[in-house]
Amino acid sequence: MAECSTESIFTQADTWDELRRNVKEAMEAYCFDKSQSSVIRLHLICDEVLTPA
Repeated sequence: MAECSTESIFTQADTWDELRRNVKEAMEAYCFDKSQSSVIRLHLICDEVLTPA
């Protein structure tokens, strides 16, 4: 899942590559009638559950 820290923009995907594409698409849709930033910064947070061996 990805969410924008400054606007109400959210998207999700099953893979990192798909998420990157969806973020670009979501930003283009959100900014269709206004100026869009030339840079999108993604910050990955990995939440894993481990079990003892």
